[in-house]
Amino acid sequence: MVTQSIYKSPAGERVVMDLYDQALARWPVPYEEHTIPTRHGDTYVISSGEPDAPAMVLLHGAGTNSAIWSGDVAVYSQHFHVYAIDLLGEAGRSAQNRPDWHSPAYAEWLADVFDTLQIDQAVLLGISQGGWTALKFATYQPERVSQLVLLCPGGVMTTRSSFLFKAIPLSFMG
Repeated sequence: MVTQSIYKSPAGERVVMDLYDQALARWPVPYEEHTIPTRHGDTYVISSGEPDAPAMVLLHGAGTNSAIWSGDVAVYSQHFHVYAIDLLGEAGRSAQNRPDWHSPAYAEWLADVFDTLQIDQAVLLGISQGGWTALKFATYQPERVSQLVLLCPGGVMTTRSSFLFKAIPLSFMG
């Protein structure tokens, strides 16, 4: 396991964590914070909603953290016990290591989180890299996923070079 911070400096990390604290201060529903030990590193989780409601797990995309769910969590928390989980190696409060993409590590990691939180089965919702992670977990332990929602799941298919030749010039035009 290689641990390398995504932050270029301790000052940059403090800025991101201060912004995260500000976002949590505006979290629209009551919540609890958890730090879950896993075999791939400590994992930060925000939970909200009725504890007896069905579980919903939210996985953010690359370069972000669970604060991105602040606009959605109030609605989700009306129907689910919501767990917003900071992915490993991203701009959140989970461990800074990034396991090998080609290994079962991300699925193992999420299984460890489910086990510690005593989640038998959950609706799994992921954006981009979170969608990739959700899909990885759903194929690893399908019996633990009641529904799977993937929003722009990154890494599902390899990018074709013909797409890049079209996309790069268009990116300069906004």
